[in-house]
Amino acid sequence: MTPSVCVWDVATGRREATVPAPATTMLIGWYNDARLVLADETKDPRQMVVVDLQGKVVRVLADIPSAEYGLTRLLMRFTAN
Repeated sequence: MTPSVCVWDVATGRREATVPAPATTMLIGWYNDARLVLADETKDPRQMVVVDLQGKVVRVLADIPSAEYGLTRLLMRFTAN
């Protein structure tokens, strides 16, 4: 079974997408209505990436050295324009 992130429509309860994601990937949150932000822990340096609902990387937000990566060392904040 391939690890994945499921996207659900909260109004209908219908699954909208199943986004493939490596087991060492952490879901950070939504980027916009059609994309997610994931922490790709398979690379060195680690990467924060934006993926579409098919799991394709559409943008790299940050490259983070392994020594600087971790919940106690990294804080992501997002703001709307």
